[in-house]
Order: sequence, then C-alpha cells, then structure tokens
Amino acid sequence: TGSGGSGKTRLAQEIGSSNLAAYPDGVWLVGLAPLSDPELLVEEVTSVLGGGEEALFDYLEDKSTLLILDNCEHLIGKAASLVQWLLSCPGVTVLATTREVLNLAGERTY
Repeated sequence: TGSGGSGKTRLAQEIGSSNLAAYPDGVWLVGLAPLSDPELLVEEVTSVLGGGEEALFDYLEDKSTLLILDNCEHLIGKAASLVQWLLSCPGVTVLATTREVLNLAGERTY
C-alpha cells in the first residue's frame, strides 16, 4: 500500500522478476488502472492469463503462479473478493498494489 507514485508497481515488478524460479507456471502482472467497471476485473485477469472466465479456477487449480494485481484501489471491493477466491487455488499467490488495504484475513501489508 502507499500513495500514488510511491513505487508500488516498480517494487511489485521487482519482486515478481526476482521470484520467477519459485513459480514454475509464471508470474503475471495484471494492470488494473485503466479499468473503470469493477465487473470487468475477472475478464481482465483471464485476458492476461489467456483463458476464459468460466475456466479460470480449473486453469489455476493445479498451477504454481504469482499474480500481481496492480492498482486495485478503485476496485477495492471487487478486488478483495477476487483475491479471496484466487487464494482458494492452492498454488496461487497474489501480490496486490493499492492505496488502501483489501481487509482480508491473513493479509500482510507493507
């Protein structure tokens, strides 16, 4: 978390590139800044991963991957729900950059 321009995106990208070996199925950056409709959030994630909305859980279920959700603040409620759902996939790790916390159980903020 942090104010705009504080380096959240740059830090998240560095963390992702430094941990490529830990995630054999990839590190994926999903830029959310251009989205204005929270209902398009899942569609944006699936477009980056190259799958369909209906198959997202099946696709991620057996993957070891890091998803970086960048700029969540304007979609905070929907982003929190999506992160909670994504974390139900055992091998998925989520790093979210935002100006405010998602308020999820187990969330660690920096």
